[in-house]
Amino acid sequence: MSTIGNSIYKFPARKIGKKPELSPPTKLKRKKAPSSERVFRYWQEQAYKKLYNSKLFLVKAFCGSGKTTLSIAMCIYDAIKNRRKQIFIVPQSHIGDGFAVSGGFYIPGIGKVEISSANNYCENSSSKVEMLVNFLIGELKFKNSELVKEDELYIDGSECMVICTHQAFNAAMKKIIADGNFDLSCKNASFYIDEAHHVKGGESNKEKESELEKDYNQLGRILYGIVDKANENNSRVGLTTATFYRGDQGIIVKNEYLSKFDRYELDFLSHFET
Repeated sequence: MSTIGNSIYKFPARKIGKKPELSPPTKLKRKKAPSSERVFRYWQEQAYKKLYNSKLFLVKAFCGSGKTTLSIAMCIYDAIKNRRKQIFIVPQSHIGDGFAVSGGFYIPGIGKVEISSANNYCENSSSKVEMLVNFLIGELKFKNSELVKEDELYIDGSECMVICTHQAFNAAMKKIIADGNFDLSCKNASFYIDEAHHVKGGESNKEKESELEKDYNQLGRILYGIVDKANENNSRVGLTTATFYRGDQGIIVKNEYLSKFDRYELDFLSHFET
């Protein structure tokens, strides 16, 4: 018997019996042998087939769904086929670790590619920014791409790929623009902006262009500058994000620019099943 407040409760006596026997554990059977290289999930393959040759693209997919792997695969294809410099731009230093990878990737249309890690310039120190500036305005080094064995390629990421934070990229581009080298830094270069909702391209409730200009952030200004001369400079821009929304109600990309992007959006109901 037990009293709680003004009510009296009677609990049944605990029954003591023999524990049931448990079935022996079973091992899960794999459909395929483990692969030695990264391969696509179903949606990554769909997005890749749609966007692999796009100069301007935007991917909206949920956290943990695999946007980083997709971006690296797009980068590898672009470096091999189009010989552009590859720049990954991330919001925080630790996120850059996901792009600084080595190992095998299976790239549709190319096959297995072995890649060593890109240069990681995520720290916003003067030396890192200076090295980033030199990479952006320098010639593409891509000498160590060669056949390792039949149907397999090797890419030295230190020759054609860098990773930097939004802050370091802004600092580097500020110096580049001041020196009059903006077009040079964008020529034959691909820019992948991770967590693209950090880009601010104006306020949705502002109508005049002069008012919109005040509501760009530095990353937004640079993005529009690259897109404006993408064909002339043979530039590529890829934006990946989990959400199109900003807390300050700012817009990421204005409609007239957004219409230039090829887009892929991962449907939530499909993702939820995984």
